This record gives sequence, C-alpha cells and structure tokens, in this order.
Amino acid sequence: MNPIARLRRVERARAEVSFTILIVEDDVEYASELAAALEHDGADTLTAHTCIDGVRLAHEHRPDAVLLDLGLPDGHGYEVARALRNECLAPEAAVVVLTASAIRDLAPAETIGVDLILNKPVDPDLLGGLLRHVHAQRKRKSSTR
Repeated sequence: MNPIARLRRVERARAEVSFTILIVEDDVEYASELAAALEHDGADTLTAHTCIDGVRLAHEHRPDAVLLDLGLPDGHGYEVARALRNECLAPEAAVVVLTASAIRDLAPAETIGVDLILNKPVDPDLLGGLLRHVHAQRKRKSSTR
C-alpha cells in the first residue's frame, strides 16, 4: 500500500473513533496543559473558561467527556454538571470534576451524575485513558438498561 493511501486509512480510522473532551477550567495555563496532553493522546478538545461558555460548547459539540473545574468565575461546577446532564450530554458521556479543594460531601456530585472527582493537580498524561474508561463504563451501563 502506498504511503498516501496508508495515511488516509489511518485518518479514516481515527475519525471513526474520535473522542471529544470538553475542558471547563478558568486557569488558562492549566487548561492548555490538559488540552495538549489529551490531544497528544488522540482526543479532540474544546476549552471553556466559564460556566456559560462550557454549557454553550457542550450544546454545540456534544462531547464524549467533560473535565470540569468546581470553582469557576461565574458559577459552581456542580451547576454546570447538572445543566449538562439534563440538557445535552449523551447518557454515556463522562463527567469528571477537578478541584483544588477538599471535598467533604460527595452526595451532591453523585446525584447530578458526576462520575469522578479528582484533586488538582492531575497528571494530564493519565486523563485520556481514564476518561475513555469512564465513558466505556457508562456506555455499558446505559446499554443494559
């Protein structure tokens, strides 16, 4: 097979298994670091720095996973998670919350469909596999219902 045909085949295969991650993080530098690592891992990324932009991007692009900071300048990450689960995410979409604070009560997160809470800083090289794993688990659960 010639190199151009091989490249096209690889691009088609990648497009078929595309995985889009929405990053909602007000720390611009940290968001860029996360996006770069996730893109290196083969994901497509979208980045928002406010609740409003995060919800807008989720409506427009229907991501497979959301990485969501709890402390955003225009609201709380749980509010965004609730809105995304109720309005636009597929049942199998993963929602992972990132926080620099200690979480004392996990009950609110569980009731609104947050899959995982991670303390910052998170190793960005591990996130792609983790998000795909959570997405696959949710997909299995939703297909057995």
